[in-house]
Amino acid sequence: AYSRQLIMALCSPLRGVKVPLRFHHAFRRTACQQSNSRGLAFFPRANASGLESDALSGHQSDFKGEEEVFVARASSSRLDAFLADQISGVSRSRIVESIKSGVVVVNGAVTTKPSHRLDVGDRVICGEIIASPPADVAPENIPLDVVFEDDHLIVVNKPPGMVVHPSAGHAGGSLVNALLFHCNRQRRSDETTKTTTMTTTNVPRLGVVHRIDKGTSGLLVMAKDAAAQAGLQTQFANRSVARRYLAVCLGTPSSDAGRVDAPIGRDPTDRTRMGIVRGASGRQAISNFGVRARLARGNASLVEWRLETGRTHQIRVHAREAGHPIVGDDAYGGGGGAAAEFLRRGGVMDASAARRVVAMCARPMLHARSLGFAHPVSGEEMSFAVDPPRDFVDVFNELSKY
Repeated sequence: AYSRQLIMALCSPLRGVKVPLRFHHAFRRTACQQSNSRGLAFFPRANASGLESDALSGHQSDFKGEEEVFVARASSSRLDAFLADQISGVSRSRIVESIKSGVVVVNGAVTTKPSHRLDVGDRVICGEIIASPPADVAPENIPLDVVFEDDHLIVVNKPPGMVVHPSAGHAGGSLVNALLFHCNRQRRSDETTKTTTMTTTNVPRLGVVHRIDKGTSGLLVMAKDAAAQAGLQTQFANRSVARRYLAVCLGTPSSDAGRVDAPIGRDPTDRTRMGIVRGASGRQAISNFGVRARLARGNASLVEWRLETGRTHQIRVHAREAGHPIVGDDAYGGGGGAAAEFLRRGGVMDASAARRVVAMCARPMLHARSLGFAHPVSGEEMSFAVDPPRDFVDVFNELSKY
């Protein structure tokens, strides 16, 4: 059951979203810019309306893309050749495939022609360069928690432990496998009524326009046709999609709300992880946070995160570097004996209780709480919110006892 504290903390983060837990909560603000011992920039907010407002005041970055922004310095260059020169370590064929899949935006519009000619000053936003999915991706009868669906897109509530798409080591059991079965079943049903529904089998990368980590629960939108995919890609590239996450973190940030601006790249000491990387190999990453609830007398907290950019493991990396890793995140300092020791600081709980809390976390306590975007075909503004799953609630309630 939801505790009263959790109900008060889980106010709906988007106006107009009809969900069971709908409350409003204002956060205290501080007026001066702060930085932590690692030199990361924090920009506390002065907007008294709280994190429910999408129009954040204060410092704004000029970074407009999900991944990289380039400006053409010469005319008559082919788009694929231009990107091949700009992005190192990626083959021309992968760049061509990625352009065709709709991850490249030129002057605000998705461009799917690799031969597109650029003019001087053209602004090119390149999303994630992707490899081809396995050719033999098979539909799998895996239950889906569908939040919204029409002929063009589907919004799902992904459970923790499920990968978004097949990859090395995850040939099946992914959200894409489940979605293929779901849409193909719809098509077979429609054939009996002589109607037609487009399926994701006709869309590059099976309609995936963004991802969340395997251990993260919550909302994703998937495209069901090429027009929807292109429209959603443009919104992600232009940073107009509203994404908010909830995380249970170790400790409590000194500011009730703020902004982390620190570049993220592959960790040079461990290629399986990401980290704060300065220089050419780091990509700009910006996260906004707000403290929703103090837990275990401040030894933990419920924190809401709002993304301005979408780097791999962005919230997990920013939380760790800010000194407040996500509880249960073994890769970024939020798990194991160190996390248990942190939770029992000041005698808040005994060692066995602290270890029990950490053992409850089979994954990072991170949940994609809400998602907002304009429908890529109709233009209607759409907002969705889902409550955290049982394991998240259990951890929160356990920490609320102290």
